[in-house]
Amino acid sequence: PTNGATTKKAVLAFASAVSSELAAYITSSVPFPNSMVDRITPVTTPQNISEIESRHGIKDAWPVICEPFLQWVIEDNFVNGCRPDWSSLPGVEFTKDVE
Repeated sequence: PTNGATTKKAVLAFASAVSSELAAYITSSVPFPNSMVDRITPVTTPQNISEIESRHGIKDAWPVICEPFLQWVIEDNFVNGCRPDWSSLPGVEFTKDVE
């Protein structure tokens, strides 16, 4: 759940190499919200493999099959409260702390 912090560190390292002013602007004005995705992917069965092949004409020895459940938890850390309008999407949840 520290992907936002990790991204910020990488972006600031690059920005600092380009311009100290750019790095200062990013530090003061660009949020990097952490997020977490929960999606259940059970083990692939022989039935899954044959179904993919018959439905789509694709021979894949190990397709990744997902169950319908999904959850995307996003830290509510946006500039001036401007955040994407994703609350109505299935599985999306904004929260103060992802961890």
